[in-house]
Amino acid sequence: KIPALVDNTPVATPTPDADAPAVEKVLKVSAVKCKKNAKKITGKVSEKGATVKIKVGKKASKKAIVKGKKFTLKLSSKLKKKTKVTITVTKKNFKPLKKSYTVK
Repeated sequence: KIPALVDNTPVATPTPDADAPAVEKVLKVSAVKCKKNAKKITGKVSEKGATVKIKVGKKASKKAIVKGKKFTLKLSSKLKKKTKVTITVTKKNFKPLKKSYTVK
């Protein structure tokens, strides 16, 4: 004999794509130059068209100029030794990146 069904509600089978989070692409920063007495910060980003914001010390972050994969931020005053520089890189459909450097 076939056992009688107690509950007739259909069971939703999860699809593998619905539960898995979308894999975000990763941004990378390289060749960052922030030496003491310099009046600009330069570096490279792994993707074209990314937005780069740089925070120097406790001042508000400023948007760097990005040309292709290279970025530059001109400063009003010279960098001092042991100043903390934080670089934030963002782009649509990419995981945001935040990296800190210390002026040497």
